[in-house]
Amino acid sequence: MQKISAVSDAALAGLGSMEAARRTFRQLLAPAVIALLADLVGFVTILMIPVQVIREMAITASIGVAIVILTDLVLLPVLVSYVHFDAGYRGRVERRQRWLAALWRRLSGITGRGPALAIIAVAAVLAALGSWKGRETPIGDTQAGVPELRPDSRYNRDNDVITSRFNIGVDVLTAIVESTEPVCVSHDLMSAVDRFGWHMRNVAGVQDVITLPLFAKIAIAGWNEGSLKWRSIRASRPSSRSRRVTSRPAPGSSMTTATSCR
Repeated sequence: MQKISAVSDAALAGLGSMEAARRTFRQLLAPAVIALLADLVGFVTILMIPVQVIREMAITASIGVAIVILTDLVLLPVLVSYVHFDAGYRGRVERRQRWLAALWRRLSGITGRGPALAIIAVAAVLAALGSWKGRETPIGDTQAGVPELRPDSRYNRDNDVITSRFNIGVDVLTAIVESTEPVCVSHDLMSAVDRFGWHMRNVAGVQDVITLPLFAKIAIAGWNEGSLKWRSIRASRPSSRSRRVTSRPAPGSSMTTATSCR
């Protein structure tokens, strides 16, 4: 938009398309480059966030800014240089500028003391109303089921039946534990995950918690005739046979582990 406006001003001054393109390029080169480089620095800074998806977005945005620099500062003036202004173009630009000048002259009346105070008072009232009504803004789910689906969809209807007739919920929160060493063969890490699961079970509203240590303890007890004395996390390094059993998720469970158990 700035380029086109500058070209219109140059055409109004009586310059041809080639001279208008050169004048626009010289006038807007430095401000445009500084603005685009500032955007580029901002996107490159996002690369410091250790999230792969955000880093990919930052790389894509940086490439986009580089393409904008090429098209906006180089290709657009080149295309404008091939545009020929007809005899009536200057008259249309003059009429448009006179109309805009009259419009801005009328709008400038609000800068007077009286209108400005009235605008400030209205803004203050709107701010107070917004702050008051903002306290009523709902946070979280505003309806039962999945909001992306219709209220009468099969999933939402099943969700309503399950939650109304049974003392269970359908919301599942998955916590991912990542470590530099295999979790399923580390007593300290397995104990930490087990303690985390115990704390989460005691949170109000939590129906059930399924963790890898829970299945590990069940599997270890199962390999020892189901004795409750063995239903614990062993401090010694497990054998390869028990490691394969304890690191494999139970059938029907949504819990998954990496093949390296990390």
